[in-house]
Amino acid sequence: LVPGGLPNDPFRPNPRDAIPPQPTPVPPGAVSQSNEAVLFDFDPPSLSLAPGEQKTVTVRATGTDASPSGTLELQFDPAVAAVVGVRPIVGGAGVGEGRVEGSKVILDLPSGLGLSGTRSLAEITVRGISPGSAKLSFNQATTGGQAILSEAAIEVRAP
Repeated sequence: LVPGGLPNDPFRPNPRDAIPPQPTPVPPGAVSQSNEAVLFDFDPPSLSLAPGEQKTVTVRATGTDASPSGTLELQFDPAVAAVVGVRPIVGGAGVGEGRVEGSKVILDLPSGLGLSGTRSLAEITVRGISPGSAKLSFNQATTGGQAILSEAAIEVRAP
């Protein structure tokens, strides 16, 4: 008997032995910084160019009290328009890295990118290859929180 109480129940766990709640594990490659949604988009949302002409589009992140750090993967159709340059512009929050791998653009963003409003993350230079329509779209985002992804329309005009 417990002083002033009922007999101990061997089938009921002792609260002192209970394991405290554990944080949810983060998948490899993801950065758990915030549960706030981040909108990833392009400025301008559409490009029109001639074959051989180059234009730049800016990758942006918009959110409130969020962190867009992590990895972004973008997809494009190299038969219509090719990405010829990627330049991260994350500012003083660290060093970002951008590269082109086949028909994909990979952006690695540093941790600690505080976001309150809209922020430019990278500039992507696109060259028109052959007449047609294509999209520059986010294929994947591992940024820790919810990611809302958009795309940019690319129109390559006939010469």
